[in-house]
Amino acid sequence: MSVTDVVEQLRQAHALLTEARRATAEADAAITDGATVFATATLGSAQPEVEQVNHLARASGEEVRAAHALFGQAQDLIDGYCHEIAGHGIGDAGVLPSVSSSTEETTTRPPSTSPPTDTDRQPAPEVRYAEEIAELRRKGTKISPEKVIRMGRH
Repeated sequence: MSVTDVVEQLRQAHALLTEARRATAEADAAITDGATVFATATLGSAQPEVEQVNHLARASGEEVRAAHALFGQAQDLIDGYCHEIAGHGIGDAGVLPSVSSSTEETTTRPPSTSPPTDTDRQPAPEVRYAEEIAELRRKGTKISPEKVIRMGRH
């Protein structure tokens, strides 16, 4: 396999990791939204399930943020390897969405140098869910928004 072929394979691997990092950012946002909606709905409840769900939301958020960081490390390694064998890195023209964290990562991650654009911001869960309900209705699915308890995108 030539260096050019290897670099092309590295670019594909890097692109897949970019896609995975975007998915972790989306998953983190969904976990946060779900936890917020759940916390609002169960405010004041003393049921043990409430604490279990809160614990699971925190744990899953931490796991998703860890995966996001590990994918970034893998991308850095691929970029470094490409630089070693071809004299240039892979580079990524786009900016990856960052995954929020309430842990140590926020203190170690350098701040973003560009201001967030409107396309980087996620709409509020209520707005996003209303948009998803409208989309499903356009496709002919019968939905009663008053009875919707949980939204999931498949």
